[in-house]
Amino acid sequence: MSVRVPATVANVGPGFDTFALALGVHDTYVAEPAQEWSISVSGVDAGAVPSGDENLVIQAMKAVCGRLGVPLRAHVTAKRGIPLGRGLGSSAAAIIGGVVLAWRLAGAEMRHEDILDAAVRIEGHADNVAAALLGGFVVAYEEDSVWRAERFDPACGMACVLAVPHEQAGTGEMRGVLPEAVRRSDAVYNISHGALLVAGIVSGSSRLLSMGARDRLHQAERFERIRDAREVIALVHSVCEEPVVLSGSGPTLAVLVCGSDDASALEHAQDLASRLEQLSTIPGRSFWAVALERRGALGLG
Repeated sequence: MSVRVPATVANVGPGFDTFALALGVHDTYVAEPAQEWSISVSGVDAGAVPSGDENLVIQAMKAVCGRLGVPLRAHVTAKRGIPLGRGLGSSAAAIIGGVVLAWRLAGAEMRHEDILDAAVRIEGHADNVAAALLGGFVVAYEEDSVWRAERFDPACGMACVLAVPHEQAGTGEMRGVLPEAVRRSDAVYNISHGALLVAGIVSGSSRLLSMGARDRLHQAERFERIRDAREVIALVHSVCEEPVVLSGSGPTLAVLVCGSDDASALEHAQDLASRLEQLSTIPGRSFWAVALERRGALGLG
């Protein structure tokens, strides 16, 4: 059994723990029944990935096997394309990969709701795992203590330019910088701008998308902890007007690029990434042009 899982940009400006986009960068996981649990890892940052029981793919598979009551063991071959610890959903990809593989190996019926629930129990929040599972743009929400997600196909073409640092950062540390309470005016601001962002994505309006990408809940505090974040934003805005958002909790920043279709958006992103690379004097950052991934781990979209 095999599964191909996309990277993700979570939060997407105002959608803290709620919005996420799937990207055309992938991890691929292949599993086969074995006498004992094991995993071999190759590709991007392979040396930094745990290879024992602490590996997230193995943990996710074990959790699903316990949930289904199936005494399954497997060897997993992982080929990584998603950088580790850069805010691009590497943990979510590993968890979704393990959950889907275990479900398929067990031969059990796979409902989206069950897969998402199993993944959230491991990951802790739903935005990244929902986009990795379903592809496209997702809105994750909690209802009656259960996390759910709605998937949308952006009406216009979309792509991203990612300002990817060479160093990793911890999600837990970046969550710790956020205040426990927020002002009502900031909450209202994010509600209105989140609505504009969704409207922009489903209508194809680059104006609404650009307006909607603004945030007052989490990005400012995190930008202060990322030493070159303001410098990256200033560089991007010196050459274009596209919105810049933090990818997950960082340290990667994502420029949201629109076009008449995905191919034209990616071409625009490639041109922009090339210009930023030429102009940049920021050490330790690379600029990647990445397509939107409309298909998730289940091959939907």
